[in-house]
Amino acid sequence: MFLLAFFSFLLGIYCGALYPIPLRVSFGSLLFLLIVFRLSNKRFLQATLLLSCFFLSGLFRMELHKLGSTPPSSKEGAFECTVANVAKGLVTLKIASPPELRGLRALYKTDESFLRGEVVVLRGSIAELEPTFKNPYVMGLRTLKRLEGVGFEIEGELLWRRESKDPFERTRRYLGEKIDGHPLRRKDLIKAITIGDTLSLDTKTKDLFKRTGTSHILAISGTHLGLITGFFFFLSRTLARRRRRVALMGDDRKYAAFATIPFVIFYTLISGRGVATIRSAIMAEVFLFSFVILRDRDAISTTVLSAFLILLLSPYSLFSPSFQLTYLSLVSILLFTRRLRLPWRMRILRYFALLFISSISAFLGTLPVVLYHFYGVNPLSFIHNLFAVPLICGLSMPLALLGLFMPFSSILLSLSDRIIDLCLHILSSLDFGYLYPLPRPSLCEALLFYAFLFSLLCLRGRALHLAFCSILLASLMPLLHLFKERYRNDVCLHFLDVGNGLSILVEGKGGERMLIDGGGKWGEFDAGERVVLPFLLSKKILTLDHVVNTHPHADHVGGLFHVVEHMRVRNLHVLPPFFPDAHLLRLMDMGRQRGANVEFLIRGKSITMKGICVHVLHPSLPTTDPNDASAVIRIEHAGFSFLIPSDISGDVERMLLKDAELRSHVLLVPHHGSARSSTLPFLFAVRPSIAILSIGRGIKGLPSAQTLRRYSLLGIPLLDTQRDGLVKVCVRRKRLYYDTFLDR
Repeated sequence: MFLLAFFSFLLGIYCGALYPIPLRVSFGSLLFLLIVFRLSNKRFLQATLLLSCFFLSGLFRMELHKLGSTPPSSKEGAFECTVANVAKGLVTLKIASPPELRGLRALYKTDESFLRGEVVVLRGSIAELEPTFKNPYVMGLRTLKRLEGVGFEIEGELLWRRESKDPFERTRRYLGEKIDGHPLRRKDLIKAITIGDTLSLDTKTKDLFKRTGTSHILAISGTHLGLITGFFFFLSRTLARRRRRVALMGDDRKYAAFATIPFVIFYTLISGRGVATIRSAIMAEVFLFSFVILRDRDAISTTVLSAFLILLLSPYSLFSPSFQLTYLSLVSILLFTRRLRLPWRMRILRYFALLFISSISAFLGTLPVVLYHFYGVNPLSFIHNLFAVPLICGLSMPLALLGLFMPFSSILLSLSDRIIDLCLHILSSLDFGYLYPLPRPSLCEALLFYAFLFSLLCLRGRALHLAFCSILLASLMPLLHLFKERYRNDVCLHFLDVGNGLSILVEGKGGERMLIDGGGKWGEFDAGERVVLPFLLSKKILTLDHVVNTHPHADHVGGLFHVVEHMRVRNLHVLPPFFPDAHLLRLMDMGRQRGANVEFLIRGKSITMKGICVHVLHPSLPTTDPNDASAVIRIEHAGFSFLIPSDISGDVERMLLKDAELRSHVLLVPHHGSARSSTLPFLFAVRPSIAILSIGRGIKGLPSAQTLRRYSLLGIPLLDTQRDGLVKVCVRRKRLYYDTFLDR
């Protein structure tokens, strides 16, 4: 019953995140059901009411969590804040003044280093976080942060800062400086596995751990805290047994657990208080507390209780990949080890067998979640974990911790450093088996997978057969949907929200797909990796029949490199090399290396797709301006046409008016709404039924107010990816349909 109540609570949190329900409604309904439950005397009705109460509790907790997201009354001025959390490039601040904003949490983007607990004063403005990348299957920064209770952003300059008075943060900084003071090769990894400081980890190291399926080692979580807890519990129990009375009464475990609890709390506080660390600490504390109160310890019930407590404190954790991975892997390990009996009595054989089974079960238990969030998996990760877990978690981490708190620190830290070097060498030698990218499972597919796994591990006989038959029947629904998508007869264009840039997915008959541009790349953010690829994988697209780059500016070609590098591309269409451009040459080389047929976009060329005519109207003559060299593409199907003029200016528009067929039902607004494009004669010639503007924030003058007035003057409906999110336009049964992401 406890498990059913927990799942009802989970469902309430999930529904509360998707469908906002007024706080008074959820609280009133909860009180009403509690009164009815108290008055009822029928067991079935009581059970139903209890599950409903837990569901409403989840709804109520999620709405309560959103209470702090009221818009601020003052927008500009000085803000005194306390640093609540630190990530690379982002600092979460808790506002202390002005008084009307006290308690609100806001983001501050900076490259400076901060400590949790520091007091800072900023001068600038505060505003609600702007929604970004509003596409299906892609969660933007605003959505993620609002689930964490952060709904605002402060932009401005730092006036002054005061050092943190938090003794645990000071201890953490001291330990970090102590590691930096030794001549170690792997300081970044030692800091990651001891004090939870992952900011200094380089991309190459993180990618190696990601490809080998050992990324969990880099975050202080269950494995690390389990070893710390086990060490102090064993030490405390040994000391407790020295007292004869305690040993005779059998209270040694109770006193050992009571003595271990403060050590777990202390290590959690000095190791950065990360979400995964706090989660693991709660799990350890619940398990130790069961020793203190002398209750039977069921591992699954303890795990579920700790998850319930975490969600009660932070309901947004349900949507965190680390929360999902932690509990799914742990429950999977517990179910597998209960089902399988190890025949070996030798401890060393049992240890390696248990490590092998744990790696396999964790891999299977987290497979859908890993695919959904990371788009790749290494089925041979159990081999890598057989080496990495004992070397790093079993040897290097304890040695490094002893080196930080004990004498002979140089010797111990150097030994820990060499063990990490050995582990990295082994992982580099065994760096194979990583499959990327793979299709992302839907929620329905993930639930079917877990139903199958649960049935296999927990059911027997007739119940198992019945469960398998039910799962097979339920699997027909996603299979039919996949078949329908693969052999569709309509044609759809998806104008993705990639911010300042352009990316369009064209879905034709018989499953043919064409990608036009891939968004941009700015710093570490790659729209191809973070937006375009997840969208394609969610639609189960692994092969693109055609990839088109309209011109090699960064906001159009930047995201294509990741897509072309990792997906199968049959045909790559680029501009002729009218001018020397590193992006263009790199894309052509990458396409040839991946086996794509590279073709040039020139006026008069046609791209062949089933039932679709794709004509290139421009360029015809060499030019040195990449914008004016942009490919202008006209797509025709069933009497409807789409004009994609990319970033051309008014000069090219006037050139096209002379001899090109421009009449189209759907128009992509040229050059993101620039004042030099969308001239009145051009708009009169196209006469679109709708126009679509692909734009983001941050570029002054885009879109131009003058250009927007032209569309308004001509009565052309204008859809905006910045405002409306992804725009989907389909030709179905000889009619034109469109909808936007925010309308769904």
